Amino acid sequence: MIFSLFQLLRDRIEPGLARSRFLWNMAPGALMLLPDFSQDLTSYPFYWRQLGTEMGNRFTAVIYATSSSVMLNSPLYKLVKNLGKSKYLEKVHQGF
Repeated sequence: MIFSLFQLLRDRIEPGLARSRFLWNMAPGALMLLPDFSQDLTSYPFYWRQLGTEMGNRFTAVIYATSSSVMLNSPLYKLVKNLGKSKYLEKVHQGF
């Protein structure tokens, strides 16, 4: 809750970086979206209904990890490996 308050304050102090009210009030919410990734709602898969667009046949995986070390038995490695098996995967974006 405190983190949300700080983010709301940041959006008020820096209006150029602020996320829209639409993002704050629709699931999954503004805290789940990285403004560094995109400010365009069409870049995110969860808003296609609200935007009145069609869902495509392919998807982009966005992975945000807190550690850059990837071991062969780590959950992150398994996730990327399983994503790579999908015929519907367009691309993978990762951030650390």
